[in-house]
Parts: sequence; structure tokens; C-alpha cells
Amino acid sequence: MVGMTQRFLSMSRRWFSMLMLAGALLALGTPAQAQTGPRTAPSAQSRAPVSRPAANSKARVEVMVVHATNGGTQVDPRLRDLQRQLDQMRFTGFSVLTTDTDGIAPGQVVTMNVAGGRKLKLRLISKDARQARVRIELFKGSDKKLDTTVSIPRNRTFVVGGPKFQEGVLIFPITVKY
Repeated sequence: MVGMTQRFLSMSRRWFSMLMLAGALLALGTPAQAQTGPRTAPSAQSRAPVSRPAANSKARVEVMVVHATNGGTQVDPRLRDLQRQLDQMRFTGFSVLTTDTDGIAPGQVVTMNVAGGRKLKLRLISKDARQARVRIELFKGSDKKLDTTVSIPRNRTFVVGGPKFQEGVLIFPITVKY
């Protein structure tokens, strides 16, 4: 029983570390562009009210299942926009195994089967003009391996470091667009 408890604590620490790394990588984001040239008064067009999405409208969620390894230096071209985040990880090769996209409304759950007999469940808790709150659950069989809620900035990607898989790990970049 002690061995199982130590193994569980070790796994929990690894998951927590991977989740914290993913959050830190998301916080890096893309730097703001510097404004160049003289400042001018905003035009009437730019002063128009910003349209905000309806709270109950759907968002598009895209989940990539990425296999990260140290077996090479190839990075799948579909991961080009995530290169800065990937460079911070301790792996050298990244290949996209699958990509799933689905529409999701607040309160709705989307379930996706992922590599290694795993299942990923996403629930859109809420969204506003700036961000979406998403509950992420990862299962292997009937065992829940991850259950967390994250805030994902609108039209951005949150990277969840996942479990071991074939001489590497699975990584789940989750993008919410609306």
C-alpha cells in the first residue's frame, strides 16, 4: 500500500509540474507589437463599439494530440505557431498524431478519443470577450488522470503536458476560437 501511495504522489507531482509548465508557457504568449509613427486621434470607425460574442454562442475548440520525444529533432509544420512553447520543453521531436475540431457552447461537453486508449473531455464553462474557461478531464479507461479548469485567452492555445506514451509523452495543445 505504501508503494502505491508513493507512486501516486510521484505521478501527481509530475502532472502538477507539467500543468504548471504549460501555464507558464501560455503566459509567455506573443509580445505586444510596438506602435510606430506619430499618434493620431482615432477615427470614427475605430471608435465604434466593439461587438462582443453572445454568451451562449458556440466557440470552436481544436485539440491536437502531439507525441513529444527525444528521438529526433523534427517538429511537425502544423506546430509552427507553438514553436516558442515547444522550445521550452525537454523534448526535441514533436509530431501531431491527430487533430479534432468541434463546436461547443457554454455548459456543453465534447469527448475525444486520444492515443493510448485515453479519452479527453472538455466542458466550456464560460466565455467572454477576453477568455474562455474550460474544464479538462483526461481518462485512461475508467481512471481519471487529470481534472482541471483553465482560462484560455480568446483565439489562443493552452498546452497541457500529458502522460507517457511510446518512448515520450503526449502533449495536448487546446485552442479556443470565437
